[in-house]
Amino acid sequence: MLCFYGVARAGEVLQCIRQDLLLPADMMFESDCAFLLLRQSKTMYRQLARVQHLKISSPHVVRLLAFVYRDAARDEQLFHGTPHVYRQRWNFLLRLLHVPDALRITPGGLRGGGAVAWYRKGGSVSELMWMMRLKQITTLEAYLQEVSAISLLTDLPLVSRQALRAAASLFRHLSASLG
Repeated sequence: MLCFYGVARAGEVLQCIRQDLLLPADMMFESDCAFLLLRQSKTMYRQLARVQHLKISSPHVVRLLAFVYRDAARDEQLFHGTPHVYRQRWNFLLRLLHVPDALRITPGGLRGGGAVAWYRKGGSVSELMWMMRLKQITTLEAYLQEVSAISLLTDLPLVSRQALRAAASLFRHLSASLG
């Protein structure tokens, strides 16, 4: 959720601890968003700001993050495991959703998928560049021009599309029950 809705690289998020995640309750509810501090990022040495952050605005995602992490110790990892364990769990979920291996869907696609989803919902290109921590619009063009008018969903078999729809409805139902 953090990678997709925060338009982040998986490697950046996997290094984070609870102290890096700022939830609405941590701010005395002055904001209904969540923020994730990135102490290590691919672009940290190319920008003036050495420490960067992500902003999560989706109410459903913020509620789930609060539910999962509100009682976690400040030094607790947000993900308990190595990048290899993350990839194993990713592959397991794809199998559960009947996503064919031939489509080669990887966690690296979460950032680009989040960017395209933001754009498709009417988000501005300038906001998206800021969210992705990009300096050059040419980098963003690679994400948007190549994939905005296509959808991987059309390549999925019917059983997989049905499984994804069921999982998506569960996500909204679960987050609504937490609020």
